[in-house]
Amino acid sequence: MKPSDIPVSASVVRLAPSMKMIGQKVAARRKKLMITQKDLAEMAGVSSRMVSMVERGLANPTVKELSDMIKPIGFVITLQERVVNP
Repeated sequence: MKPSDIPVSASVVRLAPSMKMIGQKVAARRKKLMITQKDLAEMAGVSSRMVSMVERGLANPTVKELSDMIKPIGFVITLQERVVNP
C-alpha cells in the first residue's frame, strides 16, 4: 500500500488531541497579529498548506517545523517535567 492509498481520515486519527489545541492557539495568535497563513509560511520556511494543516490539527509537524512556525508569532516550545504520583 502506498501512502497515497491511505484515506486521509486514517492518518488523521492517530494525531494527539493536543495538536488540535496547538493549532487553534497558532491560528488565534496569527490572526491577532493580522498575519496571513501565506505570510507565516514564508517567515517560517514551510508551505502554506503545512500552516493550514497545523492550524486545523491535521498535521504532525516535526519539532523543528513547529518551532520555525511559531517563532515569528512570538511562541516558543518548552518542556515541563510531569510529576507522577507513585
